[in-house]
Amino acid sequence: MPTRWSWTTLTRYRACLRLGGDGRGSLVTTTWLRSVQLFELDTSFAAAPDVFPPDKFNAGVLVLQPSGVVFQDMLSKSESLPSYDGGDTGFLNAYFGDWFERPASSRLSFGYNAQRTLFWFTHTTRSGYWESIQPLKIIHYSSSPKPWDCSPDARRGDLEALWWKENIAATMPTDALDALAALAGKPA
Repeated sequence: MPTRWSWTTLTRYRACLRLGGDGRGSLVTTTWLRSVQLFELDTSFAAAPDVFPPDKFNAGVLVLQPSGVVFQDMLSKSESLPSYDGGDTGFLNAYFGDWFERPASSRLSFGYNAQRTLFWFTHTTRSGYWESIQPLKIIHYSSSPKPWDCSPDARRGDLEALWWKENIAATMPTDALDALAALAGKPA
């Protein structure tokens, strides 16, 4: 785990935004544009609530003011602090145990870490839960299978289709998108 925290030492920056490996805001440029205001927060640490329990945060999206002192302190406590999930999220919740009691600027809205599991649990029967976190800033594909581990033809649902749509659009040259749109009879 300690090497995964090395981003906390980037002290030449006022704030760092950490996206976990499966916290993809559909694509990097979209995530950046939707999340740039996170760098303006008046806090040294911010995170969004986890799906359960809500007084814990999910480590998929974090904003932190870099500090070598914090990094060294985290290292010194890495063997002694408990991790309820055996990973980063559990350890970081123990390290930043007062997160839920911090000022509101430390608690990101769920839309900054919209976990796919909430969509799965609520969209069909209680769509209001998912709609209440709009606008989505970052979709966190925190469960399996990951959309990028499947072919575009093996789409599992709406969020996976969204990931593929935006990923393909971000990686294809504009002229190729125009050609595909022309074939489909739709403007690009």
